Amino acid sequence: MNRGAYLNNQVTLLQYNVNKSRKKVLIGLFQDPRIQEIDILAIQEPWRNSITSGGYNSQSTFHLVEEVDLNTRVSTYISKRIPTEDWSEIYKSKDLLSILVNLGSRKVYIHNIYLAPRPHSSLEVPEALAKLRELLELEGDHITLGDFNLHHPL
Repeated sequence: MNRGAYLNNQVTLLQYNVNKSRKKVLIGLFQDPRIQEIDILAIQEPWRNSITSGGYNSQSTFHLVEEVDLNTRVSTYISKRIPTEDWSEIYKSKDLLSILVNLGSRKVYIHNIYLAPRPHSSLEVPEALAKLRELLELEGDHITLGDFNLHHPL
C-alpha cells in the first residue's frame, strides 16, 4: 500500500461541508479517484442514517471517526494508509472531533468543528468552542478545520 506523503511526516487534509447530502455530495466525493490522495477528510454536516444514526462510509480505504448520533455535525475520515497505532481519538462530540496524529516525533492535533449560526449579538460561547480552547492547550501542533458559520452582518 502506498503511504505517500505520510511517510514524509506530512498529511494531506480536505475540509468540506457536505450539507447532509449523501447522494449529491458524499457519494461523488468518494467516487472521485483523487480522494485516495487525501489522508484526512474533515466533514461538516455529514449525512446521517435515520435508522442507525451513523454516517456514510462505503470506502474501505478510510476509517470513519464520529459520534454516532442523528444530530452529529462533524465526522472525520482517516486514510487506512496511516496505521491505527499512529493516530488516536482525543475528543468526540456531535460538534467537535479531535484526533492526534503522530508524524515521527511530531504530535499533530487535528480538530474538526461545526459551529451553528448564532445571532451577531450573542455573547454565549458554544460548548464545542469552549472545549476546543481547552484542547488547544495540549502540547504539539494544532490544525483546526471546520464550518464556523462566521458571516458578516452586512
